[in-house]
Amino acid sequence: MRPMGDHYKPSYITVRYKGKRIEAVVDTGIDVTIAGTNVAKKHRWKIRPAELQSVKMANGERMLIKGLTTENFRVGRKNIRSVVYISSDLDELILVVDWMKKQGRMIRDFDARQIRFGDGGWITLRQETEKGCR
Repeated sequence: MRPMGDHYKPSYITVRYKGKRIEAVVDTGIDVTIAGTNVAKKHRWKIRPAELQSVKMANGERMLIKGLTTENFRVGRKNIRSVVYISSDLDELILVVDWMKKQGRMIRDFDARQIRFGDGGWITLRQETEKGCR
């Protein structure tokens, strides 16, 4: 469990997609990587139908899935091909457990607000308040 609302500020990292920066939330409490339709449109992702029609959010409500795409994201020196579900109920990209497993070993330093994947370098986690789920 974690507090939601004013007390909860998600942790963001920067990933690269075709050389462009995307600010992404790192969230270990979700099972599938998901992005908002606005992110998909901005980067011209080709969305195809998905068997998964919705996911259950922490508050018990359902988030509808419009489709999915498969894209390459770069973090540090590593490119990871990822399945990304698309929803109009979201305004950002959320990288989650399925994506992190592909990164290999993960170490998170809570005091220093850093994360490290595999043998790569430390990545600073940032908190931003302007973005978020709708």
